[in-house]
Amino acid sequence: INTPFIIFELLIFNIANNIYTIKITDSNAKNVLEEFCSYKCEKIGYNIKSVLNLAFRNDIRDIYGFNDDLMIMYYLINTADNNQSIDKITYEVLNANFPTLNKEAKKVEQTSMFDMFDDSPVKEETLDELTDNEKEVLFAYINVIVKTEAKLKETLSEMGLDYLYNEVEMPLVETLANIEANGMYVDKVKLKEFGEYIEKSVAELTAKIYELAGEEFNVNSPM
Repeated sequence: INTPFIIFELLIFNIANNIYTIKITDSNAKNVLEEFCSYKCEKIGYNIKSVLNLAFRNDIRDIYGFNDDLMIMYYLINTADNNQSIDKITYEVLNANFPTLNKEAKKVEQTSMFDMFDDSPVKEETLDELTDNEKEVLFAYINVIVKTEAKLKETLSEMGLDYLYNEVEMPLVETLANIEANGMYVDKVKLKEFGEYIEKSVAELTAKIYELAGEEFNVNSPM
């Protein structure tokens, strides 16, 4: 499949509390991704921009239902935190450690989380090539998404961030994925003029700050 940035080998998803996987091969990759992207259901994910980017790189335009992204939810709630990794979200929201992939030992280094997910039957016949550790990590990953979505949405609502999330951030995901995949046109002359305007404005504001402070200092310093 056409992507220099994303390894796309396994599609894992949860439907009606059942976990399914589809092995991705060179022959079925585009068809699987196309069907997944266009299927008429609401989709909850983590960093869904990467999936949309992959779709656009392969000329897949029928996109439906990518409405919730845990990474963006967590970022809006914790804007000062630069770490929006899935294990960090798990720890903060579910108070549980995310298991790590240990290919040499072929075991889960942290299993405290799995007691939460005993109600999720697994379709084993699709996973013969995976180790037990790999299966557990993948199942934990998909269940984290399901378990945390409601909690994060509740927090967004409590903080009055519903509009920002639903009307600004999530629509922007598809736009950014499209730009990353296809690029964008710019007016070089206007862009240069705007850059010069910004430089001039910054210089004027910096001079005003120095005047008010009575001395020069590093205005870019956070301290």
